[in-house]
Amino acid sequence: MIDSKIGPHFSHPDHSLQAAIDGAGVVLGWRHLGAADVAAGRLIMPFDLALPLGVAFHLVYPRSHANRPKVVVFRKWLLDEVGKVDFSSIVLATSSILISSWD
Repeated sequence: MIDSKIGPHFSHPDHSLQAAIDGAGVVLGWRHLGAADVAAGRLIMPFDLALPLGVAFHLVYPRSHANRPKVVVFRKWLLDEVGKVDFSSIVLATSSILISSWD
């Protein structure tokens, strides 16, 4: 059995990936975050194993800000970027992206 309380813990996923690259151990993380390192041979995936996650991302702002140029540009950029993602290579079970506003 592995005790997950022993060993380093990281607040940012890129730090844990770098630690694994540096030889500090193994890392469990989102496949797409380490894809470039796997492709470059800096990391390996010893198992073709994916664990489903329930994840959601929200962009929320007051309805009165919906037409502000910065909000419009950011919302468009965000949706364009999401549209570029190949979700078939990312295991995010029951994931969603919600853009909403309030009064």
